[in-house]
Amino acid sequence: VESKSKDYHYGLIDTKGNLILPCIYKGISGLHTSNPQIIRDGLIAIENEERYHGFADINGNIVIPCEYEDAHPFSEGLAAVKKNGQWGVIDKQGNPVWMLGDGWRACGSFHDGIMVITNGARNAYVNNQGTILKKSSNLHSFNNGYALTETYKELQDWRSYRYGFIDTAMNEIIP
Repeated sequence: VESKSKDYHYGLIDTKGNLILPCIYKGISGLHTSNPQIIRDGLIAIENEERYHGFADINGNIVIPCEYEDAHPFSEGLAAVKKNGQWGVIDKQGNPVWMLGDGWRACGSFHDGIMVITNGARNAYVNNQGTILKKSSNLHSFNNGYALTETYKELQDWRSYRYGFIDTAMNEIIP
């Protein structure tokens, strides 16, 4: 739900209209997407008045304080967060698991144990242990063990793109 004030604060209600989160948050992750999934892994990514991100549970309790400059929703027990200018991954208790480093930043959440990251010039797949699996110019999220892959021929424009699928072991399944 959105507050009636002009400063746009958000909260959550359940299907019966009971308030879960009061309208005190500047942002709730997933609200403004075409396929919103607000509660992921039992947690809600929130943004406070100072524009810092944290996580609340479905009862409205703050589980991980708003101390991150940016955050992606939890998926598969992990969330990508930015703190002190550097991206890393935390667990559902807010404990750091590993850091991305070298100018890499998260592009979303984990799907099938793999997340897309970027350093601005290139993208890469990284697994939930922090190992970079593949680097490429354009990567897509995994779904049910597969991801769309693309390449281009001589012209290097959209007319020459070719598409296929890879599996989570980075094997080409459909050329």
